Amino acid sequence: MNNDKVIGNGRWLKLIERQFIDATGKPNTWELAQRPNDQRAVCIFAIVGEPTPSLVLVKQFRVPVGAHVVEFPAGLIDAGETAEVTALRELAEETGYQGDVVSSGPFTYNSPGMTDESVAYVRVNVTSQEAASPTADEQIEVFTLPLKGLLDGLRGLESGGTKVDAKLWFFAEALEFNRA
Repeated sequence: MNNDKVIGNGRWLKLIERQFIDATGKPNTWELAQRPNDQRAVCIFAIVGEPTPSLVLVKQFRVPVGAHVVEFPAGLIDAGETAEVTALRELAEETGYQGDVVSSGPFTYNSPGMTDESVAYVRVNVTSQEAASPTADEQIEVFTLPLKGLLDGLRGLESGGTKVDAKLWFFAEALEFNRA
């Protein structure tokens, strides 16, 4: 936007000060994080069907929260890639799972009060698994949890000190609500 002022630059994020007119009609400023070059991301909803439909999850240490976090596999879209191509690439790299894209959603916003990062959600049916090949700086634990009872599984992880990504928690809550 033309009223943006870069107040910090990092490898993965920029800190922007944005001028805007607030709801009272007064000029105001907002600080937000932005990915360089408007880079987008994918979040992967991967299902292993046998013997019980289960969700592929990853657990990794996340510096901003100072803890291990369980979350959907995810990654940044490289130049020239579609969300679907990125989802299959990231799923294979992070987890070793391969599969077929079933659907993908529009780009949405996870934390619009803090960042303009946009994420497409891609659903994949897993067809096979090989060795994962995460980057050297990624220490990712890959596991599955059954869709039935997902919320209880997440509660167990959380009670053991693992943090849970909000997207995953809300998904599990929605599943539970739908079964009630």
